[in-house]
Amino acid sequence: MLETGFFLRLAGLAGLLLTLFWPGPVDAQVYTYEDEDGIVHFTDKPPYERDDYKTLGGNHRQGPVRMFNAGTSREPEWTFYNRLNGPVEIEVRLEEAENVTTRPRLPSRFVLPPRQEVRPFQVIPADERSGFSYRLTSRQVPGDPGARHDRQAEYLPPFAPGETFTVGQAFGGSFSHNEPENYHAVDIGMPVGTSIHAARAGVIMDIEREFTDGGDDRDRYAEKANYIRILHEDGTMATYAHLDFRGTVVFPGQVVLEGEKIGRSGETGFVTGPHLHFVVHRNAGMRLQSVPFRFTTPDGRQEPKRGMRLER
Repeated sequence: MLETGFFLRLAGLAGLLLTLFWPGPVDAQVYTYEDEDGIVHFTDKPPYERDDYKTLGGNHRQGPVRMFNAGTSREPEWTFYNRLNGPVEIEVRLEEAENVTTRPRLPSRFVLPPRQEVRPFQVIPADERSGFSYRLTSRQVPGDPGARHDRQAEYLPPFAPGETFTVGQAFGGSFSHNEPENYHAVDIGMPVGTSIHAARAGVIMDIEREFTDGGDDRDRYAEKANYIRILHEDGTMATYAHLDFRGTVVFPGQVVLEGEKIGRSGETGFVTGPHLHFVVHRNAGMRLQSVPFRFTTPDGRQEPKRGMRLER
């Protein structure tokens, strides 16, 4: 879940003062991306329409939703752009409001469709002759809270046919699978560079591919894992994490079939060794919740267990 905040203050009409606080990169940062013709571009503005940009000094993890004012400081038109190829739920609150109201009233939750821009509310001064101030805060969670996991859905082991790997940590693992978001996750030990395949068909919702390092320092590496997130027909989302540097062979918006190759395993992010972290999520109302599943193997449908030899 991503939390953002925005503070705006306007003084009287004799003189306007605008103060903005926004966590993350500022306009002085340099951004770079490579276009379809192989030309590398540099800009001081984040190219939000792209999914593959990064900062010149390192990686840039984008939030699911970009929030910006498409109007003026006196007549703001707060706009939300969902950069993902899948829905995102967002909650917006109005804090520390002076001489201001919203239509409709906040707090409010709404679902942003994939790759779309919406203006879900208006900020209105109660007395237009006076200055006003307010702070907007938001929380963002991928997925539609109305989605329900299809318990009959089948999941292939997420690697190539004929391969066999060992499950290192399964449901409820004490090391890092002991909270709702990852309780029903599975860690499959495998060498870096192992071919990763889609366990279930869907749409590539989001990817991260530019991180290079990993280690057992949670504070340093927890947010630095390369991954692929796939949106399924029932609205659930599978995440394939700890992938290799540029270890993806798919692109956002692409439709992939069950068993199709999507990337290479790695050792990025919070890890104690090379493995694939696989989990199926649903948005349980502004929070990600993992759901139980079974792998379809030559021996039938099996719930993953620690130490199990998983075969496809």
